[in-house]
Amino acid sequence: MATDEYRDKLGRSQQSELESLAGYNGYSSSDLALLTAFQNPMAQPEPGFVVDFLGSRMRTSSLWTSARDLDGQVLGIPVPGDYHAETIEWIGLLKSVRSAKSRYVAMELGAGLGPWIVAGAAAARSKQITDIRLCAVEADPQHFALMR
Repeated sequence: MATDEYRDKLGRSQQSELESLAGYNGYSSSDLALLTAFQNPMAQPEPGFVVDFLGSRMRTSSLWTSARDLDGQVLGIPVPGDYHAETIEWIGLLKSVRSAKSRYVAMELGAGLGPWIVAGAAAARSKQITDIRLCAVEADPQHFALMR
């Protein structure tokens, strides 16, 4: 997508920064626009947490050692990914939120710390959805305790 040949064939003189990063990873530029549409410009850094582009936060003390360096940071749009997931996973989550109307219902099996449940709820709230029902299932007692 970043080659002159590609731009010439499509008649494009410029591409967005996100589109040039997309390459062929199973998602399109319109999928990447979904990430931008859900980005929370009000997300603020908070000591003890890493905050994703949606504004959801994860306690850094619950993360593995190398991820703890993200403490107090707000992450940008996850292209090609972030500390725990690839872009395509974020797109799948946001498509589920986009399809919700007045209620968002999600279940995360093998939830670990529950990052997708939390991020889905944050994205749903950004759409002014107030009826949010979540279920996270985790068998490991230590992960379950951290999720709670």
